Amino acid sequence: MLGVFGGWWRARMELATELGGPIEPDTIVDYMLESRAKWNAVGTYVRKILSTKEKEERTTQRNEDETT
Repeated sequence: MLGVFGGWWRARMELATELGGPIEPDTIVDYMLESRAKWNAVGTYVRKILSTKEKEERTTQRNEDETT
């Protein structure tokens, strides 16, 4: 499942509402091809997750560097 773990539950549910159905690996591409708006919604969701994960990783690495 896409983005179910961690703090992504709310964002995932918002995306599912915007797309009009459940988000599964088997359905996500179909949603994206339905309209430009749905394509953009998925893109925004993915960018949001990746951006946050990158920030978390930088923080983790900074903390590890400080303890070494």
